[in-house]
Amino acid sequence: TSVVPVGNPDQTDVVVNEASNAPGVRGSDPSASDDPVAERVTHPQRHLDLSPARPMRGCILPQSSSALVDTVEWAHLLLPSWSCQPRRLSPIDVKFGMYGPFEPLSAIYETATFAEDQGLDSYWLGDRAIAFPDPDVIEAWSALAAVAAKTERIHLGMSVTDPFRRGPGLFAQTVVALDHISNGRAIPGIGVGEKVNLVPFGISMDQASARMEEFIEFAKRYWTGERIEHRGRFFESRQGVVRPTPVQQPHPPIWIAANSPRTIPILGRVGDGWLPAAKSPAMYKEDLAAIRAEARKAGRNPSSIVPGLFMYMVVADDRDYCRKVVDDF
Repeated sequence: TSVVPVGNPDQTDVVVNEASNAPGVRGSDPSASDDPVAERVTHPQRHLDLSPARPMRGCILPQSSSALVDTVEWAHLLLPSWSCQPRRLSPIDVKFGMYGPFEPLSAIYETATFAEDQGLDSYWLGDRAIAFPDPDVIEAWSALAAVAAKTERIHLGMSVTDPFRRGPGLFAQTVVALDHISNGRAIPGIGVGEKVNLVPFGISMDQASARMEEFIEFAKRYWTGERIEHRGRFFESRQGVVRPTPVQQPHPPIWIAANSPRTIPILGRVGDGWLPAAKSPAMYKEDLAAIRAEARKAGRNPSSIVPGLFMYMVVADDRDYCRKVVDDF
């Protein structure tokens, strides 16, 4: 099982629940109060609180996925001083998602509907041309669109595409289609690309980081619905236009798999969410500070960029069993 937790460590409350409107963004739980001493919220789910020295409130985990309680430990990557105690609840800041299989389509359907039924917030697929250890893979954008037709609430993310196999115009159009089919649940994720998806098909990875940044800038311009006349270093638009515009305005949030000194500043300039591979708390803190500093330099609000984390987890009722699975793997 692969879990993608997302949240905002700048906020003072952390809650894991399905009740909000978008991954990593404060939810609209009508029963939660902004008053730290407000009445206790009644909710048919397990309540936890991640409480540092300053006054904090609650955390929710799906009752039917009680084994996820152990995964609260990962939150120390975002909030190192927190501990779990029963407390009152607050709006949602930290959320959990699931990364689905490459194939078959029936397994993708099964895991996506399971994730939604269990109250997870997002479901992600990897945009791979060749899977591992076997090469079999269902094209991920098409699969997410099919999943959108079978689900109602869960957000649907791509983890992640690259700026090589599609041009920014086709990418923008593909995301718009997914956003409409899902009624505003699309989360396009992008990285610099992987050789396994490119080299076997004769695609070079030259200047991948710079190409990715320009790719994102072009896509955002296409999502305005206006005709674009622009020549960049890597891409060109001659009155190109993408219509209709996305359901999510001004555009679906772009999450970037930024893990290097080259890509982290790009995220600060043009990204909406951070989807790094698992790293130590110290490294995470350092990279997040760099992202926010770059956002400030670009005149952006640093807190508008949602920090996330991609990490593999084994979820079961028995901790010793989980440890054995990890050790054997």
